[in-house]
Amino acid sequence: DAFGMFGENFISRFEKELRDLKLTKQKSSHINKLRSEYLTNVFSPYNPFADYDFKDNGRFSHTVLLPLQFSNYFGFDAHAEFASQFDFLTHVMENIDPSIGVIVTEHSNWERAITSHNVEYLKRRYPNIIINPVFEQYNNASQFLLQKVDGVVSVSSSVGLQTLLWDKPV
Repeated sequence: DAFGMFGENFISRFEKELRDLKLTKQKSSHINKLRSEYLTNVFSPYNPFADYDFKDNGRFSHTVLLPLQFSNYFGFDAHAEFASQFDFLTHVMENIDPSIGVIVTEHSNWERAITSHNVEYLKRRYPNIIINPVFEQYNNASQFLLQKVDGVVSVSSSVGLQTLLWDKPV
């Protein structure tokens, strides 16, 4: 953001002006056309997860994406009281309806919260967790997975903001 982060960013700086904007039917139609064009013709044809059934043949009523970041990141630490991404992950899993599948991704190139030492524990403890090594094959797998989920759980990931493009709850 050209203006800075957190309270200094564009959205924070111009909150009043943005709230005062009126979305006319014409503007709304234009935005929906742009969204549809992007999602249908630019994004969807290249989604490596397009054929995945994350609801597991109806096993899950809904799915959400939990895009983990990395522990000891100031953007996360400033907005959450979790000691680590693993703490955040287990908090979400303990508090979400078990009929909802939780697709978990991790930020690439950083220390992992889900390791070979805890992955089986997580799958056993939380049958609704969806961890797939194929996610690691793609940079920004979360952006592709947004198309497949019903919502996103996020504290400070930019994926939360990107969810708005898909018109899904965060």
